[in-house]
Amino acid sequence: MEEIKQLLLGLQQDFKQLQNGFEQLQNGFDQLQNGFDQLQNEVKDAKEGLSKLELRVASVEDKVDSVESKIDSLEIKVDSVENKIDLLEIKVDSIDNKLDTIEVQNASRHIELNSKIDSIVKELNIVEAVTKENTYDIAKLKAVK
Repeated sequence: MEEIKQLLLGLQQDFKQLQNGFEQLQNGFDQLQNGFDQLQNEVKDAKEGLSKLELRVASVEDKVDSVESKIDSLEIKVDSVENKIDLLEIKVDSIDNKLDTIEVQNASRHIELNSKIDSIVKELNIVEAVTKENTYDIAKLKAVK
């Protein structure tokens, strides 16, 4: 009987050790479960962060597309302005050439007009001299009467 008691005591101790081991395993499993839950939460948070980041990237891509479109539009406008400037330069050169031509023509006309004015002045001087002589002659004729 003593042997049975010893066996029972041994079995009880073994059972307690098994129970302690099981409790330790249960605690380890609980810790693993908590760690796994935390890891799942972190993965969930990372996925949410990634989704938000993807939305931001999409928004930035839309803005970049908009900016590229505006740059393309500006390039077209700049090209148009450059073409207009080129046309204006051509017109200014044409006007400059016409002014040079007109200046030469005006110089010729100026010389011609000066010549005619000089001729008229000479003729007026002659008319004045003749009128002066006629006035003396009229005065002499009146004095003779």
